[in-house]
Amino acid sequence: MGKEKGRIIDRTSQIHSPACRRQGYFQTDTANMNRQLFKDTLVWGFILWLIGYVLGIALFPFVSVSVIGWIIMPVGILLTLWVLFKKVKGDNFQYYLMLAIAWTVIAVLFDYFFIVKALKPAYGYYKLDVYLYYALTFILPLAIGWWKKAKSSGNTAAI
Repeated sequence: MGKEKGRIIDRTSQIHSPACRRQGYFQTDTANMNRQLFKDTLVWGFILWLIGYVLGIALFPFVSVSVIGWIIMPVGILLTLWVLFKKVKGDNFQYYLMLAIAWTVIAVLFDYFFIVKALKPAYGYYKLDVYLYYALTFILPLAIGWWKKAKSSGNTAAI
C-alpha cells in the first residue's frame, strides 16, 4: 500500500486503472518485473553455470575427467534449488518456463563454446552426466515453479 495526498491506495488492485497508468505506476511495475526477469534468467543462469565451470576446472587436476560432472552435480542441484527458492521472484508458471528455457540455453551454449570448442576434451564432452545436467537445468525451475504455484493457490493435494 502507498500513501498519496492523505489517502491510502492499494496499488495492486488499482494498478491497471487509467489514473495509475497516467501516474506511471504501471510502467514502474513493468520495469521492475522486466529487471527481475533479466536478473533471474540471465544473471542467475550465468552465475550457476560459472560456478559449475569453475568447480570443473578446480577439480580437473585431482579427479578423473569421467567423474567431474558427477561430483559437481549434487553441488549444482543444491545451489540451483537455493536460487529457485530464495532468489527467484517469479509468480507464475510461465515465468519459471522462461527461466528453464533461458538457463538451459545458457548451459548448452556456454558449455559448447567454453568447454567443447575452447578446451577440446580428448574423450569428448557429451556423456550421460552432461545430458542429465541439461535435463535438470530445465526440469528444476519447472518443478519449483509448479510447487510454488500449487502452494500459493492452496492446492496442497497437487504437491
